[in-house]
Amino acid sequence: MPSSPKRHIITACRASPLSKKGAEEVLQLIRSLDEFIFFDLLLQKTYGDKDLKTCLKDMPKNDFFTKEIDELLVSKRARIAIHSAKDLPIPLPKGLYLAALTESIAPEDLLVLRDGDSLESLRKGALIGTSSIRREKQIHILRPDLICTSIRGTIEKRLEQLFQQTVDGLVIAKAALLRLNLLHLNHILLPPPYARYQGRLAVVTRDDDEEMIELFKKIDQKKRLHFGLSGDMPLIETKIQKSSIPLCKEAFHAKHLLFTSKEGVRYFVSALKELRIDIRHICSKHCFSIGKGTTRLLRENGFQSISEASTTTSEGLLSLIEEKKVQGPFFWPHSALSRTFFQKHLYPLIDCPLYTTHPKKPQQAIDFSLYDELFFSSPSIIDSFFACFEKPPEDMFLAVQGPITYQRLQAQLQTKGVIHDTVFASPACV
Repeated sequence: MPSSPKRHIITACRASPLSKKGAEEVLQLIRSLDEFIFFDLLLQKTYGDKDLKTCLKDMPKNDFFTKEIDELLVSKRARIAIHSAKDLPIPLPKGLYLAALTESIAPEDLLVLRDGDSLESLRKGALIGTSSIRREKQIHILRPDLICTSIRGTIEKRLEQLFQQTVDGLVIAKAALLRLNLLHLNHILLPPPYARYQGRLAVVTRDDDEEMIELFKKIDQKKRLHFGLSGDMPLIETKIQKSSIPLCKEAFHAKHLLFTSKEGVRYFVSALKELRIDIRHICSKHCFSIGKGTTRLLRENGFQSISEASTTTSEGLLSLIEEKKVQGPFFWPHSALSRTFFQKHLYPLIDCPLYTTHPKKPQQAIDFSLYDELFFSSPSIIDSFFACFEKPPEDMFLAVQGPITYQRLQAQLQTKGVIHDTVFASPACV
């Protein structure tokens, strides 16, 4: 039996020893799942590697350490990029997608000292190298008299300044010392809080590279809070529109049934029962389904002839219908808040606004610090979120299902005075 062909995937990362160690850590996870994948590292110095004078203390979450690497993705000179998750710009450049976040190997910060030194033995006003306001506060909790000074460069270059007595101590992420096998250095554990995503690695790819997205989904450890009817935190509730129930009789006159949500299936089946119509008389009709969850529910209710859209959007569903070159009439049970997309593109269409959607406040407070990403599945859920919360946390990733939900998110952010520079939303279907 012939062996599987080897695949070489060009992988971009920064040229520092720490970045190479991080990239190898991620790639080893994939190799353990597929021995026929090989990664060719493309090492790239970024502006942040070359500019060692700019102070990072007041710098926003931009692409200081990632721009040149992500440009390799956009230009298709690399398939994936691997970054320290803490360095990711928010938002990611247009056209890119966060395919995976690894678990942190250590979130803590350490104060590294020369051999023989201790926190107590440091002279008054000793210099501590750090370029982080948060880490300065950690230091001053332990010793208010210590003076923090900005320091830049690779871990090796910074340690050089410590050993040459340019500074008396360095604040370094514990994860960095672990990856470089330097945890034997004299160090003190600093108190929390620690940076979000510290010690974690991020895999970025183009948002249209489905192969890489699927591949790295296998190692993705993003903690996602799913807002939706069937998600972790429902923010809307639905109710059948009694006045629309008689319209369901019109399904008999349709050649095809169109389902754009699981709720559409549930309420349609419920309406047939209320009308005392045996669903078996309808199940022989062909269905067009917007996604896997909707398809699964259709099959559970006895429908067998189903075509499923490859992308979970109305546009994807219309593309499938056009590809199959089928003729109507189509019967469409849907939310009364659905946009008029199908009314404009399908004819004849039997339109059945079968249920309504209302905001639903969460019963308990949400600790956003437990999650990496918020996921929104519809525009109505976006509206409900902003009705319940002032705005999303600024250091969290946001993901949406489909371009219309993306547009609604951006509109709400702008209404709240939160522009793209504080959060990331992916228009890619998730």
